[in-house]
Amino acid sequence: MLLISSVVTSGVVAAGVTVASNWLRRPRADLRMMCSEFNQLDLERIERAKDESPENVRQRTPSHVVRLTNYGDGTAHDVRLKGQECRPRVWVGDAGKMDQEGRAKVAWPMWDRTIPALDPGESKHIFVMCLTDDRNVPVVTASWPVMPRRGLWRRTIHIDLSKAETIETGWPGKSAG
Repeated sequence: MLLISSVVTSGVVAAGVTVASNWLRRPRADLRMMCSEFNQLDLERIERAKDESPENVRQRTPSHVVRLTNYGDGTAHDVRLKGQECRPRVWVGDAGKMDQEGRAKVAWPMWDRTIPALDPGESKHIFVMCLTDDRNVPVVTASWPVMPRRGLWRRTIHIDLSKAETIETGWPGKSAG
């Protein structure tokens, strides 16, 4: 009887150590945000999305671009974007339309507030839509579940666009301090 209980106890302890070790070493997403510039594709999408409505109405315009990158070794699932004094959006694709001759043609860009998955090393550009009066400081928040398919506990990062680091542009090293 003593032999059986010691074998069962050691087996339970070994299983517990294995589960805890695997849980601690599991792949994790580590997201970071930095201010960026519009790239050529971004500007083309913005040009196609322009609305020809009267300018006397206050409207949000894409005044900032934020680069969201996963520096971790695991995929970030269900990344949600929120904004304070702004509306963060990520490009998800282009709508299509038929021209007069019946050929498919690119129409409006499509935007979302969520990113289904961000793999390790992958980056996405977030368009930050702000009011044109620039009186308020926009803050972008990204959150994702710590464990996939379990959204109870989410990791969150914020970026204050007035104090954020920016990606270097122009000649390499010229704008570095």
